[in-house]
Amino acid sequence: MDLPMNNKIAFLTAIIILMLNLHSTAIAQNAFADNKLIDVLKKNNIQLNDGHILIPHWVKHIKIDIGLSYSAPITQKWLEHEKNLLVFAFEPNPTAVASIKNPKNVALPNHGKPLEHHYINNKVFIIPVALGSKHATLDFYITELDIGCSSLYKPKASFQNIKDVIKVDVFRLDSFLKLIPWDQVKYIEYIKIDAQGHDLEIVKGMGEYIAKVVYITLEPEDYTYEGCQENNLNNIIAYMKSKNFVLVKNKKTSDPTFLNKNLRYDSYLYIEQ
Repeated sequence: MDLPMNNKIAFLTAIIILMLNLHSTAIAQNAFADNKLIDVLKKNNIQLNDGHILIPHWVKHIKIDIGLSYSAPITQKWLEHEKNLLVFAFEPNPTAVASIKNPKNVALPNHGKPLEHHYINNKVFIIPVALGSKHATLDFYITELDIGCSSLYKPKASFQNIKDVIKVDVFRLDSFLKLIPWDQVKYIEYIKIDAQGHDLEIVKGMGEYIAKVVYITLEPEDYTYEGCQENNLNNIIAYMKSKNFVLVKNKKTSDPTFLNKNLRYDSYLYIEQ
């Protein structure tokens, strides 16, 4: 039996009000997360002015390193190659962050050269948060044998034992990228992601700012952690293609690397993983 016209109008009005309330709630939650991230940046020596990150005049290159393991060896490689490079480095594992910041940090076999201490808060700013497609506070599994295998996903018992489980704040990467002074910065040259099964979710959290990045490397980890099946190569390629990125071969990257085909950039950009 059809509802009377007045009841239909009342029902539609209620639906519209509900949708507006949900939208307002989402806006408020995003604003809260944005402000919370800004507080984290300030506590970690990143200066802001008029709502944007201050980029020193000497900076000619900007890269982002996501997933630093215990020593940030990839960032170290970059800095050895480019003197006028600024790196923003994300690592949610407090044990790993403490290890990186330890002036006496030493290299483990097959892990590369540790980040030199004098770069920290000068050419490298370490941001101790996790990244994803949604703002949240989630469990983070710290692994026993290799802290570089720690993840937002629970590792399978056949892969790594769990040493500890902690809560970490998760932010969308676009909350950070919106703070870049884009009138000063043409593009981010390279983002390397090694997030133990969470790589695709991090890229989804870039929003419209993915168009401001030239190269992105992701690791298609989809089997050693519980619940990371969506982070497979086919899904990664399909998503990157939908954002106008093409899969490219590069001698200095081992994981799938993508190039933004719509972005004009300098003829040669150094990238390495």
